[in-house]
Amino acid sequence: MIKTIINSYNLSLNNYNLDEKSKHWDFFYKNKFKKISQHQLKNFRNNGLSDGMDNTRLAETKKYNQIRLNQIENFLKKEKKSLNHYKNLLPKKNIGKSKLYIKHSNSFIDFIFCENFFSFLLLEKYAFKKKVENIIEIGGGFGSLARIIGSKRKIKYFLIDLPETNLLSTYYLHKNFPQKKIFTYSDCKSDFISSKDVEKYDFIILPPWINFKDIKFQIFINMRSMMEMNFKIIKKYFDLIHSAADKEALFLNNNRYHKNTVGADIMLHKYPYDDKWKVIFSKVSFGQNKLHTLITKRLSKKGDIKIELKKIRKLAKNHTPFFSKLSPFFYI
Repeated sequence: MIKTIINSYNLSLNNYNLDEKSKHWDFFYKNKFKKISQHQLKNFRNNGLSDGMDNTRLAETKKYNQIRLNQIENFLKKEKKSLNHYKNLLPKKNIGKSKLYIKHSNSFIDFIFCENFFSFLLLEKYAFKKKVENIIEIGGGFGSLARIIGSKRKIKYFLIDLPETNLLSTYYLHKNFPQKKIFTYSDCKSDFISSKDVEKYDFIILPPWINFKDIKFQIFINMRSMMEMNFKIIKKYFDLIHSAADKEALFLNNNRYHKNTVGADIMLHKYPYDDKWKVIFSKVSFGQNKLHTLITKRLSKKGDIKIELKKIRKLAKNHTPFFSKLSPFFYI
């Protein structure tokens, strides 16, 4: 399977649409992904391959991870639960050989898990109470949130990202779920896929230039990556969301109020939502005051999203890199 994963990556390189890659990711990728080997994949969380997708080499400390873990435990205590309630979701394997983690109940806890665990709790409350067949995560990194959700629910999980990232997420999810079937770029027969093409698969991992024929999604997710895209690409993804949203589909959007690592100002309040969205949840992101968590539901009529984006624009003034304060813990 590892050879298949690398071959699929090399095939995607041959058809790479470089317009999809912003200056942000051009900087992080550089020449790290040339001549990829199985040894490099085994160590992708300590050798630089995952830089920009998590902070295990760049900013994390074990002390900070402990703070985040304490916050999780305190929150769950208020909910009359504990991490033991979610023990099946905790990462039991250190895939990628991260060196910065906390061992907890024979699990490997780090910053990226904590971030995605809270996202899962939001989805558990607002999205998973109804039937969910297809989830699409745009810019899902190496697959941390996909692993958590895939450990809990039987769904088809689509990951759309650049070839370099898809290489890591395919490896990571295969190592966590060797029994599950993964559809990769090498399985594509054209630039379009249909529900029939993927009916036998659990994870579908694709580059951004693949299109969908007849697939509708109940949940869309973007966690901290639209803020690192050119606005033209953000608009492209919103066109996909608007066209492929099932009735009352939910969109979980967690991004910075403002970021400019792509060479332009990317601001959350300017994201191209159409007016057919109802706001379900909108708060400063847990523990990260520069980001905002926004959950919206797709409507057949006009909703209140435009009003909320105006509120977010005002709120952003207090949560830019220039006016940084520790964000208060929010309650779900």
